[in-house]
Parts: sequence; structure tokens; C-alpha cells
Amino acid sequence: MRQVQTTPASLAQEALLGQAAAAAGTAVLVSDDTLRWVAVNSAACKLLGYTRDQLLLLRVTDIVERPDSSLLLAARDGDGKIRHGTTGVRRKDGRSFPVQYVSAPATVSGLPYVLTLLW
Repeated sequence: MRQVQTTPASLAQEALLGQAAAAAGTAVLVSDDTLRWVAVNSAACKLLGYTRDQLLLLRVTDIVERPDSSLLLAARDGDGKIRHGTTGVRRKDGRSFPVQYVSAPATVSGLPYVLTLLW
């Protein structure tokens, strides 16, 4: 694995990216290798009807309707594939609806994560 050098410029880029994701109109969610949501933006909270704290207690399987969904496979398999498509999700109020998504693997400090965008 390539070692990433931390510089003031790279820290500034990470902060800028974090602010952009937080303010994005697209739902941004990050899951870990146990399928837990570990980071979500306000658009994800609004789309799914949960507070940030509530979403961070949930797993991918709590909102994705179909167990064969490639969104769930992306989070579960850790196979390095970028996946996209349409799947059903459940809101806190129980309503289900289709969303478009892109899920991509990411490694942060040597730990595997999956970055997911929903719209």
C-alpha cells in the first residue's frame, strides 16, 4: 500500500472535501466493514428521515430493502468494485422508495470503508 504523506496542503484538501460533502445536496454515507454507517451528511439524514445520531446507530441492511442489492454487495463484499444502479431504501417512517446510487471502496488509515452517494 502506498504511504500518503500528510502536508498542510493535503490537510486543507481533506477539510475542503469534508465541507463539500457535508454541504452537498446529494446524500453521502460512509460504511465500515461491519456494514455500520460511520459518517453521513445532512442530505442523507433528510432523505432517510433520521437524525445523524440515529443513522450512525444503523447498518446498511437497516435501510436497503433487498438483500441482493448491489449497494449491499458493495458494502459487504469489499471487492474493490465501484457499483451503481437503482435500489429501494426505507425511511425511518417505514416508507420505501427507489434511489440511484454509486458506491466505491475507500481506505482510510489502512481501514476499509465504502463511500455511497444516494439521490
